[in-house]
Amino acid sequence: MIRLLGTTAEAGSDDAVAGALEQLVYFVEDVDNANDLPKINGVDPVVEQLKHRAALVRANAAWVLAAVAHNNPEAQNGLLQHGAAVPELLRLLNEEQDSSVMAKVLGAVSAIVANNRTGCERVVQAGAVPRLLSLATSTSQGSTANTQTRALMILKHLVGALPAAKGTACTEASLPALLPCLESASGDVVARTAELLLELANGNPQVATLIAKPATLEVIRKAVAVQKKQETGQQVVETLTALLNMFPK
Repeated sequence: MIRLLGTTAEAGSDDAVAGALEQLVYFVEDVDNANDLPKINGVDPVVEQLKHRAALVRANAAWVLAAVAHNNPEAQNGLLQHGAAVPELLRLLNEEQDSSVMAKVLGAVSAIVANNRTGCERVVQAGAVPRLLSLATSTSQGSTANTQTRALMILKHLVGALPAAKGTACTEASLPALLPCLESASGDVVARTAELLLELANGNPQVATLIAKPATLEVIRKAVAVQKKQETGQQVVETLTALLNMFPK
């Protein structure tokens, strides 16, 4: 692991640095190795590569951080305490133009905030919710279902951990942008949107009032009808039905 970190810190070729980071991913997928990374001053050289000129290097650096934090509370907290890891990821969240890099950045942010209230608070306090909503609902050229899915997952983490964030994530302006995601050709996008809407409506009368509008409920009913015809749509149907059951006729 130390050898690979040395390669990432050297001014080698883009391919060499990207390759070292990719190999490092497989090491830090082991929890013990992930927890050892800060002890050998291994986080700094990885975070530094988030600024690299080459998209593949930036993507692989974010991938390393995602692997470090995945299902690992100790590593999550270590990255949150690091001075630059989260700020650099959030900078890329706002500035990155390459969709493959953005997908990895979202994966890293998702891994850091999953079941971690402090991580959720950092992201919300940084004002990232509007950007996440934009990524979740964008259908512009360069946007991918993978990007949308990961942004939706992060939003669900945030509003689940911080009920106060629901009012920011679901407004008169943002809800109409979210609803078309229920019509996506991607089953994952539809599923994550359904889960987010259910989480948003649960325990928040203000958000529930927005969702309870007849036009909104009609969109949800149409999504249920479409998903019933899909082989993999049963779980989505159950989620959307649970949402509809919150607003009986």
